[in-house]
Amino acid sequence: GGSEEGKFIMDNSEVSLLVGAKIPVIEPYVGVGYFSAKSKFEASVDLGSGYSITDRMDSEMTEMKYIVGLNLKLPFFRIGGEVNQMQDNRRFLVKLSTKF
Repeated sequence: GGSEEGKFIMDNSEVSLLVGAKIPVIEPYVGVGYFSAKSKFEASVDLGSGYSITDRMDSEMTEMKYIVGLNLKLPFFRIGGEVNQMQDNRRFLVKLSTKF
């Protein structure tokens, strides 16, 4: 009989710098960031009778990220929105928090 074994490891890191204005009710901000991702995949198949197949794939990516956002400060909570752009990928975020 044979056996199969696989392993996937991913390591991500991100650093961002934001600059904004503190206006009494709203906080607009912009920023830039640096994103890094490394991944490793290794698979091994034991075919029995002393034969096996092993394959490995490594990948690395680094990209700049651009950020634009706005927070609305109300008496008991805050609501905000943000847009992140990295290459052709655009991500929209909505944030809601309470204050007490």
